[in-house]
Amino acid sequence: LIRRLTAEFRKLVSYGCNLFVSASLSDGPSRQPVLSAEVSRRTGMNIVMCTGFYVEDEIPSWVEESSVSEVAEFMHRELTQGIGTTGNRCGLIKVSSNSYGLEKLEKKVFRAASRVHLKTGFPITVHSPKGALPHLDFLVRRGVAPERIAFAHVEVGPWNDTLEVAKRGGMFVFTNFGGREWVPEEMIVAQIADLVRRGYVKRIMISVDMYFTW
Repeated sequence: LIRRLTAEFRKLVSYGCNLFVSASLSDGPSRQPVLSAEVSRRTGMNIVMCTGFYVEDEIPSWVEESSVSEVAEFMHRELTQGIGTTGNRCGLIKVSSNSYGLEKLEKKVFRAASRVHLKTGFPITVHSPKGALPHLDFLVRRGVAPERIAFAHVEVGPWNDTLEVAKRGGMFVFTNFGGREWVPEEMIVAQIADLVRRGYVKRIMISVDMYFTW
């Protein structure tokens, strides 16, 4: 694995790309801080990892048993001290919901993320295939500026909501390139073109959801 990643990242670096953001999370096996640090050392690629949690049904039980402050402390520690004992720090906060609104534990995680953001300034990305607008509202009510939030998977959400999020200053991550399981790629291109025509080109980021590749 490390040989393959090294080869791929060296190729990316040769194309002029020197930053790779991995959205894998604290509660999943895909986040590999030691491996990522070694690949970064070998290739010169800056690899940014996330702290945070996935959707309601996959949030670990200790979060339910903890206070918002304790969850925030965990995120803060991963951002400022490192993941576990590795010393490798995260550079991004990620929160998630598959609902239009937020479920009970998701609200706790969103509140914790807001607190950590206000304390540290680290930006927030949101797994938000259905509810970018209410998720924006939830975070903004807690003091997070819209331009510090990037909503992923908006290509499958209500387009009117996406336009309202753009109007308010939110950022977007279009992710479902390379497949048709959720939305045809030409539709994603049309959505991006619409945002560009409306003057929102600086709000757009393009990514790949590797989950589908796996």
